[in-house]
Amino acid sequence: MRDLRQYDGLLQFESDADRDGYRQREEDRRKQHDAGIAEGGPEGALKASGAAYGQAVDLAVHGGSADPALMRRVDELAASTAALRAGMIRDGKDVSKFDENMRDDLRAIMRSKGKSDAEIDVLLAAHPDNPMDAVKAFVQQDRASFTDRELDSIKAKVERGIDNAAASTEHVVESRLASPTNSTAMADVVAKLRASGVTDAGKVADAAPAHGVTLQNASAPAPGVAHP
Repeated sequence: MRDLRQYDGLLQFESDADRDGYRQREEDRRKQHDAGIAEGGPEGALKASGAAYGQAVDLAVHGGSADPALMRRVDELAASTAALRAGMIRDGKDVSKFDENMRDDLRAIMRSKGKSDAEIDVLLAAHPDNPMDAVKAFVQQDRASFTDRELDSIKAKVERGIDNAAASTEHVVESRLASPTNSTAMADVVAKLRASGVTDAGKVADAAPAHGVTLQNASAPAPGVAHP
């Protein structure tokens, strides 16, 4: 619970209100976690573990699932919390309060993701004996389908990366051509090309090569015209 905020850079929200809701749920879970630690014993341990698991799930479905390391932690927290719950059941202890809290937490998370109460009820009804199974099912559903917003965000990041790479390459080329040694060499090359009838095309042709450089020979026939 203490270091889950290291993944905050992955968080994505539709609005400031969504972000505020997430932070409020996080604060509530931290209080529950600390109360469980202070309580001690199997009940306290289960309460604390459930709070940490709920926070990791909330983080995962709001962008954190992009990080495999976080998802491994989610799976580990699920396993350890389930083991604590199973141990209490074996010892004849009541886990109904824990299950109620887990259902409420899942309902809050799913609502924050735009799910209707009907959709939430269907998922919970499919796992009546253990709400942790419902939580795991929702995490799997969320990982299986990126929203349009998330896809657009990924696309924008990729495009920004391409633009930045192109700008960086252009800067390097210009810097090299502007150096004293290169400017003289390039002047000689251009002079020789022009003397042989090769001129700048002025723009990139439709069938230009991938690197975007086009030269035309002034004496050469136009594309599609047969040589005499």
